[in-house]
Amino acid sequence: MKAIILAGGNGTKLWPYTETMPKATIPVANRPVIRILVEELKRYNLEIYIIVGYLKEDIRYALRDIDGVNYIEIDKQYGTARVLLDSLKLIPKDDLLVIYGDILVHPKDLERFIEKAERLRLASLISPLDGEEPQDWICPRVRGDRITSIEGHPRSGTHRVCGVYFIGKEFLSYVEKTPSFMRNVPVGGMPPQEVELAQSFQIMIEEGLDVYAIETEGFFVDIDKPWHILEANRRYIEFLCSSIGESIIPDGSTVSQEAYIKGKIILGKNSHIGPRVVIMDNLIVGDNTTITNGAIFTGPSVVGDNCFIYNYPQIGGYTSIGNRCHIGHCAEIEGVFFDNVYVVHYSELYGVFGNSVDIGAATVCGTLRFDDRYTIHRIKDRPEFPKEGANATYIGNFSRTGVNAIIMPGVKVGCYSLVGPGVIAYEDIPSNTLILAKQEYIKKPWGPERYGW
Repeated sequence: MKAIILAGGNGTKLWPYTETMPKATIPVANRPVIRILVEELKRYNLEIYIIVGYLKEDIRYALRDIDGVNYIEIDKQYGTARVLLDSLKLIPKDDLLVIYGDILVHPKDLERFIEKAERLRLASLISPLDGEEPQDWICPRVRGDRITSIEGHPRSGTHRVCGVYFIGKEFLSYVEKTPSFMRNVPVGGMPPQEVELAQSFQIMIEEGLDVYAIETEGFFVDIDKPWHILEANRRYIEFLCSSIGESIIPDGSTVSQEAYIKGKIILGKNSHIGPRVVIMDNLIVGDNTTITNGAIFTGPSVVGDNCFIYNYPQIGGYTSIGNRCHIGHCAEIEGVFFDNVYVVHYSELYGVFGNSVDIGAATVCGTLRFDDRYTIHRIKDRPEFPKEGANATYIGNFSRTGVNAIIMPGVKVGCYSLVGPGVIAYEDIPSNTLILAKQEYIKKPWGPERYGW
């Protein structure tokens, strides 16, 4: 069996992050999501092929120290089935495990799928919609353990396909029959020109083949839009931290006797928990990281390598702090912080903060609205209603805020942008943009005479 990971897409719905990184490299608990997937697949002694295209060097960089990974480069995106067919020209014919490179799936579900699918020969992993709208996804109709149809963005449904398929080598010829557009869509549906692998499976069903549904039992997240980054990190941090059996503190790492630790901790090499630190739940810390002088962790969290967290910041539960981050004096943070983020003092932040984002002093991200409702987002000018993270802030890679900047609930800031001092950002800010506040002065004469001189 060969595993083929599809990781060549542009991921435009994940703006602003995918302007400067492939979505398969989005960090989940400080590891690129594709790395989590590859490390799981390595357990099954599979030949692994990764289809790369957009920013392909970043995929290679994310997996640079993992041996036994093969890469196939594509120049254009014609759809998942077309990409698969082109790749099969370069590798020997075999049973295929096809996985999209931007998904987070529970390891036990992946294990169950591989074990069952090889026997069943044609299978798709499916997951309950769990509050998501069926019109956002490709959805199966299921009877018993078989899929009876697969429809693109239907008006009703209970499950969605997960982007995990098994195709026995005897059925690969059916992929060649896939049309340029997905045909099984609701009346009035408007599919884009895309040779879609789900339509390949619909053809198999229409021609009388048994396609089996294997349903997830644990978490599953398709990292498709910005708020899915928050969901994926929350679910994976919960999984990792709940799996800690006992604290691990290696030689050369230390925990101060003045620290209050209620949960279990795993420290990396040469990492230190200093005095007055409060850890209320389980915590995973990377190498060469110092957490000291009153830092407070209110829930399970993950911290990367070479971080410095100091002087009474408060870190909310299910927060992921990347490598080389500085979180300083009285900052209140929660969410996902990519690598090299600086939040040095007096900020209040919730959301997703990209690589090398620099947060100015007293920057505030609003999370509550006066109408007590959730922000409606627009992705490609379509209204979206996130089930999680609707009022979070999303700041793209390599951006900055000035002192006292205020970013209102649900606002996204593009890459290479700057929100100037005192700005109140009510709407999304494009990439490569500087926003400055324009103010008027009232000038009056003043001097000693005002004090009776």
